[in-house]
Amino acid sequence: MDVKPRERLTSPKAAFTLDWTGRAAQSRGWRYEVWSEPPAARLENLRFLSGYRRDWLFDSTLLAELRQADFDGLTLGDAAQIPLGHGNRRPKGLRGAGTAGMRSSMSSITA
Repeated sequence: MDVKPRERLTSPKAAFTLDWTGRAAQSRGWRYEVWSEPPAARLENLRFLSGYRRDWLFDSTLLAELRQADFDGLTLGDAAQIPLGHGNRRPKGLRGAGTAGMRSSMSSITA
């Protein structure tokens, strides 16, 4: 497997190297693949969500409330508007400008 940024795949040097590597792998009966970065929207989503994998950085009471909440079938924008107990808090990552355009952008993705 070779990994190259998408914009470099068409450069003559990269094309030569990828072709050579592919032929070398195939001559040995190996499968050969060239991978690039995921589409921009997927990469942005992964970066956004990656901050939430560290639960020790979040208030445990708030996490318990989030885990009990029923978000099934909701868009991210709608879920962000659900008030939680204990002062109607929402996670910091779901406040303010970060959710301003989510309803419309998520609707176009899920429609």
